[in-house]
Amino acid sequence: MKKLLTALVLVCILMSVVPVASMAKTGDVLGYAKYTDISAYINHYPIASYNINDYTAVVAEDLANYGFRVDWNDYERALYISKDNSAKRITPYVTPYKYASVAGYPSFAYLQTDIKTYVNGVPVESFNIGGKTCIYMDSLVSCGELAWVPEFRAIKLWLDGLPIKDYEALQEAPADNIISWNVEYFREPGEYTIQWGKLAPGTEYVLTIVEQRNSRHEGDIPPNDPKVYRYVDQYAHTLYLYPKRTYQISLTAYGVTLEGSIYVPSMYTEAMAATQDNLPQTKEEADAMMVKVTVPIWKMKSNGSKYSSSVTLTVHPQIAEPIRLVFEEIYNGTEKFPIKDIGAYSWRGGRTEHNWGTAIDINSNENYCIYGNGTVVGSCWAPYENPYSITPYGEVINAFEKYGFTWGGDAWSSTKDYMHFSYLGT
Repeated sequence: MKKLLTALVLVCILMSVVPVASMAKTGDVLGYAKYTDISAYINHYPIASYNINDYTAVVAEDLANYGFRVDWNDYERALYISKDNSAKRITPYVTPYKYASVAGYPSFAYLQTDIKTYVNGVPVESFNIGGKTCIYMDSLVSCGELAWVPEFRAIKLWLDGLPIKDYEALQEAPADNIISWNVEYFREPGEYTIQWGKLAPGTEYVLTIVEQRNSRHEGDIPPNDPKVYRYVDQYAHTLYLYPKRTYQISLTAYGVTLEGSIYVPSMYTEAMAATQDNLPQTKEEADAMMVKVTVPIWKMKSNGSKYSSSVTLTVHPQIAEPIRLVFEEIYNGTEKFPIKDIGAYSWRGGRTEHNWGTAIDINSNENYCIYGNGTVVGSCWAPYENPYSITPYGEVINAFEKYGFTWGGDAWSSTKDYMHFSYLGT
């Protein structure tokens, strides 16, 4: 009798841990699917989905429109699902939710089903909703690449060999677009507009631009921090392409991403050529040729506060106007870059551009020069740490390079002259 009681207790314990679903009879209500704000996509084509047990579920029969084989075996009462390798297109079938915006509210009852469902021959959990079979989206992971995209609150399945919705539409842009997507493009310095194709109203476009200097000292100067722009119902972005840079550009909408790159060479203008043809050969010639230009600058007090000032520079007449424009841009910029000292025309002999009045040195102590033979002039170069040090993507370099000057910090293979800006590139 004692053994019998023990056996009965064991049976009761085992029954108590059997999942409720396995005890349910065919047709029993297991719960209610909820409306969801999570979107489901296959190759970026939307597919109707439900929230069941906090997982995204789709109708198995709908998968036949999305590049799957969905075969019914009446004898086994089973659905067999697999990727259809002969499929060439997707014909999405989506039933809009009338109350889809009310995420979390019950929609349809899901029932116990006696239909067995297999994905690539592996049994998966399934339910009956409105006479159709529902399975979890996660069950399709063996058929392609499944990913959760949190920024779009979307679960996406990508199948090889089938078209991707919106990819071609997103590429569509006017013929004068700044780049051709997915190739490296060459552009002269200047202001341009990136354009892209229009998708559905309300679409958010995420544009990411990473700027890299085309440095002669590879690895010394890393790329600039990515700049991310978000647009809704806007299909263009204007930017200035500075010389000696490569821009990596990506555009994402609904998880579809286009990529491209733009290479911008150094500048060489007719004004530079005219200057090259009119260089003084002696100190006497230089003294007679030079002109003076007064430019606004910011200075900094010992407590870190900045105040407006000005400085008069002696320069070659050909660069007087570019110099005025350069310093106006620096002065009007958001950085209010502080200037402690500036060197311009100075007859030194040799072939330095300071002899010709076509070079400028800024804050020489905090932007040192390291010559190829190891000689160092100045104390440091500490961008982003020392306020007097010139930053490689900051407003000082941008202004000088915009008007044709070359920065000595990464222009030559040996010398690194971080204080130096030259009009003729030497």
